[in-house]
Amino acid sequence: MRLPSAGLVAGALLLLAGPSQAQRAPEWDYCDSKRLGTPEVRIRNCTALINASLESACDRAVAYYNRSLVYSSQREYGYAIADLGEAIRLDPTHAAVYYNRGHAYHAMANHDPAIADYDEAIRLDPRYAAAYHSRGQIYHFKGDLARAIDDYNEAIRLDPSHSRAYGPRGRAHYANGDRDDAIADLSEAIRLDPKDAISYYNRAVAYHAMGDGDREIADYSDTIRADPKFQWAYTYRGLAHARKRDYDRALADYAEALRLDPEDPDAVLGRAFANLHAGSLVKALADFYLTSRIYLNNPRRLVRRPWKEQQSP
Repeated sequence: MRLPSAGLVAGALLLLAGPSQAQRAPEWDYCDSKRLGTPEVRIRNCTALINASLESACDRAVAYYNRSLVYSSQREYGYAIADLGEAIRLDPTHAAVYYNRGHAYHAMANHDPAIADYDEAIRLDPRYAAAYHSRGQIYHFKGDLARAIDDYNEAIRLDPSHSRAYGPRGRAHYANGDRDDAIADLSEAIRLDPKDAISYYNRAVAYHAMGDGDREIADYSDTIRADPKFQWAYTYRGLAHARKRDYDRALADYAEALRLDPEDPDAVLGRAFANLHAGSLVKALADFYLTSRIYLNNPRRLVRRPWKEQQSP
């Protein structure tokens, strides 16, 4: 499961509860929403403020919160959770703190505490679209598609221009067998963000399931234009070309896929069949053998994962 982005509401507490300019200690210049200095400098200055006896409880909560954002940006989620807990203890009134602690739990795949924090963020701020979206992602991961879709619906209702909510809802619709709704949501995500490589890719997968090979190939091509290193798009475009018996294009796509991931079993197996159809028996046998070695060395690669998950907003 792909994870939500860190620091989505950086500085929100500072705007609400930071010290006035006249009262500001100089350390606040490196412990605020401006993100000045290196992570180490920001942590050191936030720590000085946390330990300062002259700072109020609310201001220390801000310092804990801002330091947690630095830790999250460095993927130090355990430290971030500890800091956010202290911020909540000192000032439990801000939805952003609960949301970001939910993010940190989410990043550690600790889903139940993450849901509890997203719940509290929503209780404090019922219009917190990102919290609905992120909670929906966890319900989706747990297989509770009805709750996931409800949360995605609410995120979109609150922020119709929020492109990243449409893609996950499209995947949930697809999992429910609602392919037309899936394509509609993925198309809206693309309309709102024409560089959204993941939505192009996932719409290609949906078109494949509907047997529309031309649109499938077009969307894989748009995926690659948006992200030239999107390895799966080359593999599955190659397979789509092969189904049309266009083996030269298929082989070109497999070559690029394998340059990006030399042990992609779908690309190796696809290349084996393309070479077989092209009359290159020796190359085909070599690739059949290589495919078997990849699976033996890493059985987890037997699981085909055509869908790509999207990050939280």
